Amino acid sequence: MENFRIVAGKLRRGNAELWQKMENPLISIIIPAYNAEDYLPATLDSILAQQVPFSLEMIVVNDGSTDGTLAMLQQYKERYPNITVITTENGGPANARNVGIQAALGEYLMFVDSDDALASNALSELGATLQKQAVDLLIFGFRIINQQTKKEFSYTFAPAYLDSEAALGEHLGALYQKNMLNQIWNKVYRRKMIADSQISFMPFHYGEDRLFVFDVLRQARDICILDQEYYHYFMRDNDSLVSKYCADKFQVCCLIDARITELAQQFGVLQAENAEILNYMYMKSVISCATNLHGRTCPLNHGQKRKALREMLEHPRVIQALRELPSQSNRKFLLIAKIFSWRNVTLTYFVTFWATKVMKWAPTAFMKAKHAENLSE
Repeated sequence: MENFRIVAGKLRRGNAELWQKMENPLISIIIPAYNAEDYLPATLDSILAQQVPFSLEMIVVNDGSTDGTLAMLQQYKERYPNITVITTENGGPANARNVGIQAALGEYLMFVDSDDALASNALSELGATLQKQAVDLLIFGFRIINQQTKKEFSYTFAPAYLDSEAALGEHLGALYQKNMLNQIWNKVYRRKMIADSQISFMPFHYGEDRLFVFDVLRQARDICILDQEYYHYFMRDNDSLVSKYCADKFQVCCLIDARITELAQQFGVLQAENAEILNYMYMKSVISCATNLHGRTCPLNHGQKRKALREMLEHPRVIQALRELPSQSNRKFLLIAKIFSWRNVTLTYFVTFWATKVMKWAPTAFMKAKHAENLSE
């Protein structure tokens, strides 16, 4: 990472004139940052190093950081007037992004996490696409990079232009299954659409990005899909796969499932194949909720964990989804789903406990099992 920062820094020194304060930027890049001084400079440099023939602005929302994040941001702001720094009380990424949306002036919005990076050609090619074809939503591929194992995983989707609910409905199930709708940072959004529809992030610590995307899909009139990997997401800690306990995760998973089901109904595509895909994605989330009980920050005792697990296993939507899974799902998933269908709390507890160990000890194997149907290395 340090080498990357040095190279990017050399490039951006000759690029400063592109980041002078300009009116009417084409894209506003919003970055929430909390105690991010170790990784944020590389993220900023990956953006500043890019050569673009149009105006941009970067809005970094310092979410109540207690380390040197704010001081570092002030140094960047002095050199690059197109960087806006906003400091708020710590309220989480959802609130920070909402603050950034309110401050943005660009025709389009992008979201970048404070420890990730853009591909070197991302902004020039995304901007060129938007200048040729002014769409409400632009979706593109991304790459997940495990910093410990050095393994990389590619997520892409075939190029397409969707200009109707029928066209989006035709692709909805596949986009969801291919992990293209689950995050906010592999997309560019028309700001006017966001403002006119009053779309904002819900105050959750899990799933708020997916719910935001679903709200956008409900309003977008035309969508362009590109098959290039313009975003690089860094996995830096294998423990992070299982350690971040979220108390309301199962409830949010049910809300996400309800929202995507509503979308499928709105687009008239809640037929057998798409219904199976939604069941599959829902059960992947439910399994994630079960493993979440075994994270090292989970405050629940053994009895409370069993109670939470029993509530999941006996939930009517879980029972329905398990009955209607696609038979073509990968074998590891079907095995775990079969165990869930027995509704045996002790056995499910044991299996999900050891699944968390696999996530920590063999993250590459876990990633392959989790996304076997849409990963290409």
